[in-house]
Amino acid sequence: MCGICGIISFNGPEPTKTSLNTMLQFLQRRGPDFHSAWVAEGVALGHSRLSIVDLSPEGHQPMHSLSGRTVIVFNGEIYNFPGIKKELLDAGYKFRSNSDTEVLLNGYEHWGMEKLLGKIDGMFAFVLFDRFEKKAFIARDRLGKKPLYYYNDGESLLFSSDIRSIYALKKDKLSMDFESLDYYFTELSVPQPKTIWKEIQQLSPATVLSIDLLKGEQHFSEYWKLNIQKNYKISLGAAIEESTSLLNSAIEKRRISDVPIGCFLSGGIDSGLVTALLATQSSEKINTFTIGLSYEEMNEMPDARIVADRYNTNHHEIVLEADVLNTLPDLIEFCGEPFADSSLIPSHYVSKAIGSHVKVALSGDGGDELFGGYNDYGLAYRSFAFAKKYPNSHWRNIQVLIDKIAGRLRGKKENAGAYSDYLTRSGSRKLFREMGFLETSPLYNPAFKDSKSGFSSKLLQEKWDLFSDNNLPDNLMASSLQTRLLNDYLVKVDRASMYNSLEVRSPFLDTDLLEFAFSLPPEHKFHGNVNKYILKQIAKKYIDVNIEKRTKRGFGIPVHEWLRKDMKNWAQNIIFDGLLKRNEWFDTGFVEKIWKSHQEGTSNHVHQLWSLICFELWMQKFN
Repeated sequence: MCGICGIISFNGPEPTKTSLNTMLQFLQRRGPDFHSAWVAEGVALGHSRLSIVDLSPEGHQPMHSLSGRTVIVFNGEIYNFPGIKKELLDAGYKFRSNSDTEVLLNGYEHWGMEKLLGKIDGMFAFVLFDRFEKKAFIARDRLGKKPLYYYNDGESLLFSSDIRSIYALKKDKLSMDFESLDYYFTELSVPQPKTIWKEIQQLSPATVLSIDLLKGEQHFSEYWKLNIQKNYKISLGAAIEESTSLLNSAIEKRRISDVPIGCFLSGGIDSGLVTALLATQSSEKINTFTIGLSYEEMNEMPDARIVADRYNTNHHEIVLEADVLNTLPDLIEFCGEPFADSSLIPSHYVSKAIGSHVKVALSGDGGDELFGGYNDYGLAYRSFAFAKKYPNSHWRNIQVLIDKIAGRLRGKKENAGAYSDYLTRSGSRKLFREMGFLETSPLYNPAFKDSKSGFSSKLLQEKWDLFSDNNLPDNLMASSLQTRLLNDYLVKVDRASMYNSLEVRSPFLDTDLLEFAFSLPPEHKFHGNVNKYILKQIAKKYIDVNIEKRTKRGFGIPVHEWLRKDMKNWAQNIIFDGLLKRNEWFDTGFVEKIWKSHQEGTSNHVHQLWSLICFELWMQKFN
């Protein structure tokens, strides 16, 4: 894992090593082991290395092919590079290293970029320059696990793994993107491919930008997209067996490393399965790491310990208290953009602990999105099943009435009325996580609110429509890959881990497993109205026969309580003496109202208040 940056000049001045070194200084945490730069022919490439595969100097970058034709800077890992390397050796190519980077160079020269991208399996962002044809290619992995920002003013294109590299050189030319800001306050993160700055973009996942320096032409192309093809003939037992096999294979792929590997281990199913299967594959003890809290409702240490004890891991526990929030300003600065998922904090501390022992760790990210773990996925499935059972709206309305009466008698929390209501929601409303501010909330002053024109709901609806030909739960889960997963969860994992020079690999986001999971009928994934049924059946074998009785906690910290106690004065100063005095965008009376109701305990506005706090901390760094 590494950090990359660079400048590609079209009509502007030649890039300089001074500018490149300015960009490189923001990549030190991403790659502390080696730093290097190459400037020639109107192209500047910089690389900051975290040595994982081929630790020798032959693995350093920018790397040139033996032919002298191509040069590359690459961030990430190609898990199937040994097989591709064998193909290239058979075709007569020579290698000086045992790195996946050199496989990309020779693979491009042999197959071209389009076929190469179709063959590689991994997480990556890279820039390859063909010196013979004067063409540059900027590519990003299928799900957007690795970041890649760029700025293009027509004279030159700047790119980097870290938006701060570009900000450092172009801050006088940047203006805030208020549509992105609106999405941030709605969904707690910035929507890709936009950024908080109008002039900077992120390359979309599964996309390659091809640049012809001689012709001055640029072309974006998508090289992969999720194709949901239903495999309705597969039995539930076969689905469970194949899911186990593919997860095992995904973990095996991600064991490729010349340094030791550890595991994130929460009390949940996903990281527990990754830990269990990794332990069964390994001939040595594996290292596992868990975050614990004194706040019992969120403390996962006891459940995690069950897995650690069963597989005899070298287990490490880290207990968090409120004073850990003192590191928040530095984390927000490292993010480079406003980011308000509070689980960034425990992710940072567990990454810090893991990073002190190993350079690579496996995580359970993606299990919920593939197999239906979140509560709204379950609601989507039950609403879908309700619609199938009562396709006629007349009978559906009668059933709603009957169920309402029964619900009052039995005290049911969820009834046919809830399903009927869910079915009538727009796609954007289904995707909204109900954590940030509603677009209809009076957060902004009227003049500022009018400038955004309902961007967030439009974007969420666009993402929903991409998969609208599918059944309701799959539509929601697939759309989530391009919203909450891309903009929030993957960003959180990348920033928290790379702040601590740690590479994180996510077996559940393996392409083969992903496509198989989305081929399954929803009745398998939610069998018996049980969320994540398939993984729970696997977990019964590898973790705990009583796994279904556990409550899903989520990976969080008790910020709602800290804002009322330990962090109250600090948070009040940040919001009222900082943010609200800094600008006139927000309705002070409304913010005071939600602050007061949160302090009184009549409402829980933790996510909304946290988004205001994190935005002010970001403003202090990047105003």
